[in-house]
Amino acid sequence: MIRLSGWLVAALVLLAATAWLGLRNGLHQFSQATTVGQELETVSELAYGVLGALACGALLTARRWAVIVVLGWGAAVTAACALAAASWGGAGWGAALAAGMSGAVVALFVVWLAKRALAPS
Repeated sequence: MIRLSGWLVAALVLLAATAWLGLRNGLHQFSQATTVGQELETVSELAYGVLGALACGALLTARRWAVIVVLGWGAAVTAACALAAASWGGAGWGAALAAGMSGAVVALFVVWLAKRALAPS
């Protein structure tokens, strides 16, 4: 087991919140997707939901591969942010790129938190 720290709690809160939102929203909007972009965004959303839940379990049990799962979660979050702006929001590719980069910044922060939580003290 891993020692409970502020780094771990912060990572778990962010991962669990996005896991719940990704699964809830992804399942809800799957039937509403009418374009390929919307379907890809929905799949990305479901992916970060599943990977967020898996990452929580991996972090709680201090698995070596936890950071790899968090990186996968981050990739799915980044893709979903960019695709959502373009496919659901009707924004241009510049706005989609900005949304994707914003998602990537948040994802990198969570990766950093996960690495700090798993680092030996």
